[in-house]
Amino acid sequence: MKICRSVRNNTRTLDFETCFVLQVLHLGENQIFSLYRHTFRHLQKLKVLNLDKNRLTYIFPKAFHGLNRLVSLGLNDNLINFITDGTFKDLKHLKFLWLQNNKIDLLWGRTFMGLQELQKLYLSGNQIKSLPEGVFHPSPKLKHVVLDNNSLESLRKCTLSRRTRLKTLSLIGNPISCDCRMTWIIDLTNRGVSIWGTCGSSAARAMMAVSHSENYNAASCPFSSADCMQK
Repeated sequence: MKICRSVRNNTRTLDFETCFVLQVLHLGENQIFSLYRHTFRHLQKLKVLNLDKNRLTYIFPKAFHGLNRLVSLGLNDNLINFITDGTFKDLKHLKFLWLQNNKIDLLWGRTFMGLQELQKLYLSGNQIKSLPEGVFHPSPKLKHVVLDNNSLESLRKCTLSRRTRLKTLSLIGNPISCDCRMTWIIDLTNRGVSIWGTCGSSAARAMMAVSHSENYNAASCPFSSADCMQK
């Protein structure tokens, strides 16, 4: 296995024209500010890419073009605040995506387009206030989603696919309002999904688990828990 590790060398520009056999590339703790189009086009055998602890603020479209075999992508501890639609669309075999501790406050419905093999998604430590309808639909094999320490007050049922394979959903550290909008969470727990997190809508319920059925009186809710169109 070919491994390349760049250790705190203040790398700012990237050129991999002669590195086409690489399978693992570590570029953490450098001074990389942006990823430009076709940056990794020569690394068609790459399986693991780590870009943690840089100063990334923006990823240009097609930055990951050519990474057809990539399985793991680490973008933790950067300054990313915006991800364009289709940023990851070339990563057909990606299974693990780390985006923790960035500045992301908004996701689009097509943010994860193309990630059909994705199994684990880490988004904790951002500023996400809501999730759009169908945001996780492009990833039918998604099993673990970590959204700890964001600004989520609620989560709609249609965020997930009807045929979701989810096993773990972590909402720890979010100000979740355990009201009618969240009653569908009970259905997930009944299907064996582990839901982590507590209600943050009031001091009296702050220690109550989000998935605790006593938080909800579904019969009194003015609408069905299926509050949006399913796909």
